[in-house]
Amino acid sequence: MAESLESLSAAARVEVPGFAEGWDDASALLAVVRSMGVERDRLGIPVGEVAEELGRSATDVQDLESGTREALAATLMRYARLLGGTLRIEFVPGHGVPRGD
Repeated sequence: MAESLESLSAAARVEVPGFAEGWDDASALLAVVRSMGVERDRLGIPVGEVAEELGRSATDVQDLESGTREALAATLMRYARLLGGTLRIEFVPGHGVPRGD
């Protein structure tokens, strides 16, 4: 029987350096993009209309919403504006130690 994605990711989180952070980043971005697709549906905006406005194909937009295609932040911000919303990206500085000269 095939293992679930969750169990595979749990194993990789332990075994692969940096995997957990990358997985968490991708999961957060996917949740944002999926919510944009839900809002597009709620507003009754056809995929083709979004695609035309973004200069992409309808397949690209569907792939973006399903998480099989990545997009630049600028594209996601334009998509958010098409939906009448805003996409905010925030940098939160950590507590790193400055490097010497």
